Amino acid sequence: MAQAELSFLHEHITPTPNMEILFEYSKDEGYFISSHWHNSMEIIYILSGALEVQIEGNTRLYTADTIALINSRLIHATKCTKETETLLIQIPYAFLKKYIPDMNSIYFNFDFFTGEPEKQRRIAEIKFLLKQMLHLTNVQPNREQLHFNAMLFQLLAILYDNFKKEQIVSEMKKHGKNLTRLEPVLEYTNQHYNEPISLSEIASVISLQTEYFCRFFKRNMGITYLQYLNEIRLSHIYNDLLTTDIPLSHLLETHGFLNYKLFRKMFYEKFGSTPGTMRKNRAIKSGLN
Repeated sequence: MAQAELSFLHEHITPTPNMEILFEYSKDEGYFISSHWHNSMEIIYILSGALEVQIEGNTRLYTADTIALINSRLIHATKCTKETETLLIQIPYAFLKKYIPDMNSIYFNFDFFTGEPEKQRRIAEIKFLLKQMLHLTNVQPNREQLHFNAMLFQLLAILYDNFKKEQIVSEMKKHGKNLTRLEPVLEYTNQHYNEPISLSEIASVISLQTEYFCRFFKRNMGITYLQYLNEIRLSHIYNDLLTTDIPLSHLLETHGFLNYKLFRKMFYEKFGSTPGTMRKNRAIKSGLN
């Protein structure tokens, strides 16, 4: 996953040049992107390695040759702890609505691990299309733009014909409205995450009383605000551990995680290792390469 996409909040999607969608291949040694959402449907095809994906609090491990689909405006987080290759597609909601008129009342109930034979056949078709689309972006991309777009619409047609599910429009609108209301909170947090942020301070950003803000945030984001704040700090520290030689104590200070005991606990729960062990193993692996 491109490090440029680490925004840790409401993620703003920049389309791939000459396309209305984001389409990219990535090879990463490891990364952790904490809870966030965006106005795009996201498809992640794991080509090699493994990726842990959490959607609305439910976590699943995707290994090589599997696909995760995340519907627009769902709270999600991703993590990989070893070398992983992925193909990422993010399709803006506006694009989907333009070509799927009833998009505001449906979502795609896509489960890669379904046991239904017909759905597995359709999933195999989607994998084939994704591989072909990747190939087209690597060879004469301008000449092949029409073929790429044709495959994109074929992919959407497969999803629509085989995986769409109705949902209550009023509930969708209410959830979307609540997420929009939280945008200033997430933006403020992203800008000031390495500073002390009190609950009263963050609640004042959207003019709510502290107690109500705490309930409102957890109901819509699935975690408490303090958990969210510390996950952002943890994300930055983890990525710096993998890519720099800066001492851990300096990273903790730089990213505002001053409770070392809590940091160690969260780090081990998230990655199953200590920072020192993880960095040592990474150094050994780099030496072998």
